[in-house]
Amino acid sequence: MMGSNTLTVDFASRYNYYIYHNLIHSLLLRKQGKVNTLAEKGSTLLSWGISIWIGGAFSQANGEKVISVLDDSALPINLYYPDDEWREFMKNALSDKLKDKCLRVYQFKPTILTPTPEDGHIVPVTLSFMERNLPNAKLIADELYSYRDMEDFYQNGFGLALVVDGMVSGYCLSEYSVNHSHGINIWVDEQYRRSGYAKKMINAFLLHCQEKNQTAYWVCNADNVPSNKAAVSSGFVLTSTMHYFEI
Repeated sequence: MMGSNTLTVDFASRYNYYIYHNLIHSLLLRKQGKVNTLAEKGSTLLSWGISIWIGGAFSQANGEKVISVLDDSALPINLYYPDDEWREFMKNALSDKLKDKCLRVYQFKPTILTPTPEDGHIVPVTLSFMERNLPNAKLIADELYSYRDMEDFYQNGFGLALVVDGMVSGYCLSEYSVNHSHGINIWVDEQYRRSGYAKKMINAFLLHCQEKNQTAYWVCNADNVPSNKAAVSSGFVLTSTMHYFEI
């Protein structure tokens, strides 16, 4: 594993191919001691949770290194790669294990937003809110993985919780906060979907971004039809797509 002092701008630039690279930058900025990294002969590998990102030039030796890392993992993996050379190598090496997936990134285009009427079920995620220890509140804390800690989120991130009958039943959180940008991470319990709660949380989230002059992004898989529809209906515009492998 690389020491945190070696995670340079150069290192981060190898992941600019990743259409959601703000998440990478946030992880490198905030989680240096906890992100697993490898750097060998012009190639880099970064892993976090179930995601592995390859960066830099392909070589047979580095390709075999990646394969060994994958072999050691007992978890399902989302594997992101920088170019066709890496793609062909992975296809040849792991053809029977790979599922070709597609990621879509949407960006919110500035428009006139009208605040929705206040809803007592939707509350900001603050220190005082989290100290209430409501059932399911841990779901929120678990989703703030790109922040150093909760205090970092309170200072730099933003989020809303859906509270019904004293229980956290949904959230809309900034998955990361870096480069004047936020990524939306939204979930609503199935029994409260199609009730307007998601739309209200998204609108409040976007108003916050607009007031702070920050850009909001929405990322989802191409085959996640409900999420793609929600992004478009909320005013997001598709800006880019990329393929990756699910192993």
